Amino acid sequence: MLHPKNKMFKVREVHYDITNMCNAACPQCVRTNPLTGKMHEYIKKSELSLEDFQKISSPEFLKQLEYIYFCGNYGDPLVASDLLAILDYVWDCNPKLSVKVHSNCSLRDDVWWKKFAQLTSDKKFTLVASVDGASQSTQELYRVNTNFERIINNLKTFISYEGKVEWRFIVFKHNEHEVNLAEEISKQIGCINFRSYSSNRQFPDGKFKYLFNGETRYLEKPSYEVDSKFNDRKTIEFEQLEQTTAKIDCIANKTRSIFIDFEGNVLPCCHYGIRLYTNRRKTKDVNNDDVVQETINNFGNDKFNALDLGLETALENCGKFLDSLVPYWDKGTPLVCKMICGKK
Repeated sequence: MLHPKNKMFKVREVHYDITNMCNAACPQCVRTNPLTGKMHEYIKKSELSLEDFQKISSPEFLKQLEYIYFCGNYGDPLVASDLLAILDYVWDCNPKLSVKVHSNCSLRDDVWWKKFAQLTSDKKFTLVASVDGASQSTQELYRVNTNFERIINNLKTFISYEGKVEWRFIVFKHNEHEVNLAEEISKQIGCINFRSYSSNRQFPDGKFKYLFNGETRYLEKPSYEVDSKFNDRKTIEFEQLEQTTAKIDCIANKTRSIFIDFEGNVLPCCHYGIRLYTNRRKTKDVNNDDVVQETINNFGNDKFNALDLGLETALENCGKFLDSLVPYWDKGTPLVCKMICGKK
């Protein structure tokens, strides 16, 4: 049981990040060093096996959940060796559980995609395909190392075996001209939904500098107003955080959701998952701030791991950690909480 003062004593939603490996090198991803175009050197391969997953997600725990999703802070779920076995285990424990898997969809072969569809087609399941172009020349500018033709082939195979796909398109200036075409392609191949929205990452001085195939490039915001990624709220842009007054209303606490990463750490949300990972490696993420380091260090960065401590203890510590943030929220900090959960 979680800390009794905290509403998270009965978790309803879980965000799983089961691997930190990915075939892509998206420049705004936390695993990519935009100045080199390669993975940060401090990241070492880590992945939850089926056995690990079963240790930190017991049948009793899964039965109480309403919704889970597999989405990478650092990696793509489809890279994980045991993804299909994990999904099979999840539905064996809770057949009514609603599940989503987020992926760039530019990996695996037709045989694997057929198995994936056959496993998920009769379940409450959606594959969220992160595809930010309608051509290879546009797609590869952000989803570096992915192949548009292969993605479309994979999605067609998945859909042909009754798989359900939602296409999501992050709009930048370089790809805004292909949004309508991408939506048309999504309808042609049988996607159940298409969503386009703006990036919620940093754009220092209006641009994001990165290296692409040895050439310096810049990501820019679209030239027109685009919907936020989050339908029910609008995040505060990073550049405006310091001068913006906001009340922090924690979404994790309100929805009773948690985040579990590829090392088995249990945290209130994926944003703290990033910051715990960099904290334990004594490096600062680009979105970090001193208050984040302070909260993690004061609580203890070794108190979140369900593989070491057991799920019950890790959940209880997660709840206590969330309680420890309340005094900071009253001051409008940490900045990451203010950016994601702040209300102007």
